[in-house]
Amino acid sequence: AIEYLAVVTYYAGRRREFGSRALFQMMAKRWLELLAIFVIGFGAFASYVDHFHLQIWLGLNFWAAFLHYAYDGLIWKLRQPVTANTLDVELPASSTATREVS
Repeated sequence: AIEYLAVVTYYAGRRREFGSRALFQMMAKRWLELLAIFVIGFGAFASYVDHFHLQIWLGLNFWAAFLHYAYDGLIWKLRQPVTANTLDVELPASSTATREVS
């Protein structure tokens, strides 16, 4: 998970100034604060639920894992012009030119 957070943090750093104006770009401008809130909040929630509601916690954990795989697939497929266009994401001109030549 730490490696994934590093990749997303790098991506957030790049999205501060580049890419389409969207919710993620607004979040990227305050990424470290949001990441800290997420880690502390999620850690506190996980600690509580793990002790008192283990079955619910396991269900939520599986649900989050499958949602993660879906979002992960979307993030990496955004590099494909058809997927980016469907999701109304503007690709930089250099990435679309590279794709057309390949």
